[in-house]
Amino acid sequence: MKLPSIRLPLSAFCLLCCFCLLAFTGCQNTGPIAKSLYVTSVSTGVALGVRRYPETKLYLQVATPIICAQAASTNVTPEQIIAALGNSPEATAAATPQGKLILNGALVLYFGIFDAIGIKDMPTLQNYLGWTCEALTLGLPPADKLRLNVNGRYLP
Repeated sequence: MKLPSIRLPLSAFCLLCCFCLLAFTGCQNTGPIAKSLYVTSVSTGVALGVRRYPETKLYLQVATPIICAQAASTNVTPEQIIAALGNSPEATAAATPQGKLILNGALVLYFGIFDAIGIKDMPTLQNYLGWTCEALTLGLPPADKLRLNVNGRYLP
């Protein structure tokens, strides 16, 4: 017996992942999310998003170093991350609605943890932002591995 496949739109998938992961953050009796779970969740979401929307790869390639530069800084707030992305002419030029959705899906987990922990533990928050950088980098395919689906056929 063949099981039917379920096809979720990217936005529904991102929301589902975020709600599942945010269920483990913010509670006083729940510890922080392990690095492996965090990086795997974010990188998988990015990889699936780029696979579904290959045109978002350029935007994510431009935005990832911006987020990584923020991760190398200290005492970074979500507002500063958003401002850095908005102040980049390259990111603004390469932005697509789907690319912004994928990036927001990757950042929403960090923003949720930031809200749960607050500025009282900036070293921990800096670790999470560094993990976000790592996950974005892992989620992006190398240039030679991206194949476009054109008229039902994948281009080499």
